[in-house]
Amino acid sequence: MPLSDALIKKGLRATLASQQLLGGNLVVELDIMADQPAAALERSGEPPGIPAGPSQAEQIKEHLRLLIAKLSEIPLDDLLADAKQTLASL
Repeated sequence: MPLSDALIKKGLRATLASQQLLGGNLVVELDIMADQPAAALERSGEPPGIPAGPSQAEQIKEHLRLLIAKLSEIPLDDLLADAKQTLASL
């Protein structure tokens, strides 16, 4: 098995990333993303195509989605009621 096939099987993916936080040029980053589904090197074109991974924007959206999900699980009403009761007892 060629090295490129082995790396892609282990999760090598190409993503577009911005060189600056806001705007700027895009660069192609290569990274091993072990959590990505199995893929293969696309050999039908010239040059061969490396499977794409999630972009920075997609990764940020997913992290924000998980953060919001965790925050929504916090029982704010109960915490505020406990805080009010504690302050009232002082």
